[in-house]
Amino acid sequence: LLKSRNRNIVRQAAYALRDICANPKHKVKCMKEGTFVALARMMRQQDTQEIQSLAVATARHLSLDDEIKRPMVKEGLLRNILNCAVLPNIDLQCQCAGVLANLSENLENQPVMVAERATG
Repeated sequence: LLKSRNRNIVRQAAYALRDICANPKHKVKCMKEGTFVALARMMRQQDTQEIQSLAVATARHLSLDDEIKRPMVKEGLLRNILNCAVLPNIDLQCQCAGVLANLSENLENQPVMVAERATG
């Protein structure tokens, strides 16, 4: 549903994914089933910041789990989050800041985040 050409379907699917990923019981399973790829695709959808905000909110839920923090950075989601962080949307920027704060709690993520200029 996230690949639909219909924006309303994508929006509803994004809300569902966000809510599913808020549940600690489902976070690791979602990660293993390719949620990062879907989130990256949604974050790159420059035609709608609502979808980007939902994707980053989903990433924020996932980034609360210690087992997921490192894989998020290793699999390249950090760059997409940083790209969203500079967009002129306060909700999106707040969500990005929350994800970055969560990811920075993992010591292995910190050098990568500095190198990717997540601190500036």
